[in-house]
Amino acid sequence: KERYLIMNFTTLAFCPLTRMNEVSRYSSVYQERNETLSEHTTEVSMMSYLIALELRNHYSESVDIGILLEKCLLHDMDEVITGDIPRNTKYASRLVHKEMNNVAIRSVQLIEGMLSLDLKETWQNAKDGKEGLILKIVDMLCVAKKCITEIELRGNLTFLKVVSELETHLSNVLVDERLNSEFVKESARKYLKGLITQAKDEITTIRVKYQNVIDKYHIKENVIEGE
Repeated sequence: KERYLIMNFTTLAFCPLTRMNEVSRYSSVYQERNETLSEHTTEVSMMSYLIALELRNHYSESVDIGILLEKCLLHDMDEVITGDIPRNTKYASRLVHKEMNNVAIRSVQLIEGMLSLDLKETWQNAKDGKEGLILKIVDMLCVAKKCITEIELRGNLTFLKVVSELETHLSNVLVDERLNSEFVKESARKYLKGLITQAKDEITTIRVKYQNVIDKYHIKENVIEGE
């Protein structure tokens, strides 16, 4: 009864988690079409779900879809309070990352208090384990898709700033040792590495195609190199 009284209509309808559609992503770069946190969360959830089905049905790799989707829904929940903070800003230095993480934790605790729910553990561990690694990969694939859409389909060359950041991140996730430790089936590992490689090749092709633009207009100089 107490839970029912707490989780009433206004609590559900106007809680911070329902405001994901008000938060714009890629706050440091111009977009031809703004992408909201809500759109990103939906896209990550759908792509992760499809990959999980592919792994389960065609590669005999066990994936807990319930855990995966819960991680997808909550992985960026802190941003409904903090707004979007570019990845390279978050990781500019160990000190910056630590302080940013403290702010994010306080944001999640604020949401927990408003809903009387325990959400922090799922949020903090969103990219841990097999399901978390799928989320981590899909998070990068969604950024690759956004780069292709903005640059190749909409002609927005200012988005080359994101390409300059993303190429390294894709290379890093491609050699993530957890791909070999979390996934039992070699065929499943090969499938996931193939997805990452395809995305990386697309991004590298764009970077090479527009390297003269990147150099001429000092786009690379606008990217903070993290530690």
